[in-house]
Amino acid sequence: MIDVKSKSFFSRCVLLLALTFGVSLAQAEETIDSDTIDSWLETTQAFIPMQDVFQAIGENSALAQKYSEEEFMAMSLEKQDDVLDEVLKEQGVYDKIYKVLEDNDWDSAGEYVRVSSRVGQAIAYQMREMLMAKMPEEQQQMMREMAGEVDAKPEDVEVVSDNWDKISAFMAKNMEEGNLPPAAQ
Repeated sequence: MIDVKSKSFFSRCVLLLALTFGVSLAQAEETIDSDTIDSWLETTQAFIPMQDVFQAIGENSALAQKYSEEEFMAMSLEKQDDVLDEVLKEQGVYDKIYKVLEDNDWDSAGEYVRVSSRVGQAIAYQMREMLMAKMPEEQQQMMREMAGEVDAKPEDVEVVSDNWDKISAFMAKNMEEGNLPPAAQ
């Protein structure tokens, strides 16, 4: 069974920088469309070779560990962006990360992280729905109770569904190459 709330699933599958803080970011108002999905896929693919960097940030950054989930989520989007940038600078990876972000038209690490959080939730929702579609109703209910609800915006789920072929090809390629954890396989 896929644990839709598993941080390890999202940390490697989606490579969310937000997990540096051990939180999911507040839902932002960035528009997600097919072009956004394309940019997100390209950016995320570029970040896969850097997964050790993201793990090290989570383990080594005093700044990343300074804020609780509630404190971080209570920050304005601008403050979240500033904190993320400071963490990247603290770890000496700001230029490397921003090179990838700028090459893929992201305004900030925060924007990419917020979109990643939403896309990740929509992917988890899509995967759960696909799995549950093959289950009898009583198993579907048991899965909902065990896994809880997936907090995905309907418009994000629609975009992910419309782009599922690209997303599933991305995931399959990275599973085949061993870039995704067993929980995502």
